[in-house]
Amino acid sequence: MKTLASTLFAIVTLAAGSAQADVVAACSSGPGDQPTVAGISVTDDAPDGTMASLRATSEASGAFLRIYYDAGSEAIARARAACLGAQLPMLERETGDDRQGAEWSSVIFTQDAAYIPPRGEGIQARWPVTVLADGNLSPSGHVMIVSVIPHEQVHAYQTRSGARPPRWLGEGHASWVQSRIVPQLDPQMDQGTRTHRAAELAGVDGPINLAQWGSARPRREAIMRQVSAEDRARMQADPNFNPSGAFRFGREDFETDMSDPRAHYAAAAAVFDGLESRHGAEAVQAWMAEISAASGPITLLTLVQSIQQRFGEPLNELLLFRPEARSQTET
Repeated sequence: MKTLASTLFAIVTLAAGSAQADVVAACSSGPGDQPTVAGISVTDDAPDGTMASLRATSEASGAFLRIYYDAGSEAIARARAACLGAQLPMLERETGDDRQGAEWSSVIFTQDAAYIPPRGEGIQARWPVTVLADGNLSPSGHVMIVSVIPHEQVHAYQTRSGARPPRWLGEGHASWVQSRIVPQLDPQMDQGTRTHRAAELAGVDGPINLAQWGSARPRREAIMRQVSAEDRARMQADPNFNPSGAFRFGREDFETDMSDPRAHYAAAAAVFDGLESRHGAEAVQAWMAEISAASGPITLLTLVQSIQQRFGEPLNELLLFRPEARSQTET
């Protein structure tokens, strides 16, 4: 005979499984669908004068993001809005974010491959999702929604107070949170991501010093081709002006060597995986919430002291990825 406790556990487990299935379904929906996810509201937003939009809101915290769309993209924007909204409580949980009513980075569904998002002081980053001529998502558009956007939203969280983390810290944290969210949105893609990350590290034949990662800077011409004519003219007139916003860069767009960036991303994520395995996810979340709460650069001295205090580990050892150490761990 089942006890009351076991019955309640079974009910809770069933409800959680159903909610998870709703999220996965929302993240695979197509034009004409308008799925719902418990705890997430999707409403028409007041137009900003340039483009129609939706607002996806987490009912628990009031956190929200705006979802813009052009004329040919409305149906798929409405179909995937619940998926984007479902990411908000996940992001809050995985980053330790306790803000109320926070606005996260926006998304735009567009059929314009040359679309340039607005940028400027006080304007939220607007990440483009490519929509095909028939109104469906391109394969890269799906990847953008369930994998890239969770990663980029972590960067928005990291800089909420004006903090500027070193590259290994920002990318490692974003990749770590991303790896915890993607399986909740698209389990099949999660398996592929983990396989690719393992393959990147398996292909490393020498140490990676993450402390030296981040000196690479995008070429100005790579930025200029993605900005408005007004910002382009300002960049030409003022060498120190750098417009804010969402940009896309390839390997050839950087000033310095980016010969193996994917291995660096994987190694940076491995730092956080290691901290989680030794100290627990909650400890890692609390550390990042604390270290990113201040404004300005997160200095090497600050990191040395905080990692020693929080985890009792030397920073220099964490930042040197050695293939032989990985091999010893695997055996």
